[in-house]
Amino acid sequence: TPHQRLQYILGQQRPSSPHNPLEALDALYRLVLETCPDPELSMKWLRAVQIKGPSWRPDYFPVWLLRLILEASPGEEQYALGPLSSLLPTQISKENLRKPYSFYHKSFLDFIADPTRCGERFLTEDEALTWVAQRFFQTLDKHVERAARHLEDPYPFLLERLTRLQKSSFQTVVPYILSSNLQKWARRQHPDINRRENSQEMLEVLHRGCSRYLCRSSCRLSTKKVTDVLKAKGWKVPNFIQVLRREWGGYPRYEDLMPPSSD
Repeated sequence: TPHQRLQYILGQQRPSSPHNPLEALDALYRLVLETCPDPELSMKWLRAVQIKGPSWRPDYFPVWLLRLILEASPGEEQYALGPLSSLLPTQISKENLRKPYSFYHKSFLDFIADPTRCGERFLTEDEALTWVAQRFFQTLDKHVERAARHLEDPYPFLLERLTRLQKSSFQTVVPYILSSNLQKWARRQHPDINRRENSQEMLEVLHRGCSRYLCRSSCRLSTKKVTDVLKAKGWKVPNFIQVLRREWGGYPRYEDLMPPSSD
């Protein structure tokens, strides 16, 4: 049981140093992590589920959305987090899927967020966000239909969060973007359901690794895949000059993107 596992690990600990009262606790958490079959993957999941949402709702991203986007193969969430059932719920009820992941001990969250305590397994927030971005495009086919059905879902807010990825990290995301089916994603954007936020934020994400007024070839290619589909569906897609004008003014590049009229 989780309790017995904790008791066993506690029994392996040496007395803590008077100079570091957290030494025993940190050693405990490190040992718990090392019981995972793939500690590196487990840490990626742990840090990813702690990615903050919008400023007004920092815990916005629910279990169902993160599971949908992060899980590259069925059962991966349980593989990564299941052995950590003494630290967080790993069997999540249906009614709790719309809530964020919860943890039993705040001290564990402090531990994984502190490089001096966590040691070699530590991931920065940007490293975690980079992995989330990679998984987002890797699983695009899987989550496109589910996320397209709901008006109030936090999907566009997650996309907006990806636009904050450091440009220096974005290059590692590009292969996942190029191998994803962006056309299928764009075809599933229904203006009556999704309004325009999903498409606007996606286009901002694709541009993230570019210089301010100079797009990479991969950005031009990926952006064209999305905008060509939207144009064919009757969306009003701003031209190059309109996009630059918005960027010069400090606005989102695709502020003028408009869905087809419902009249």
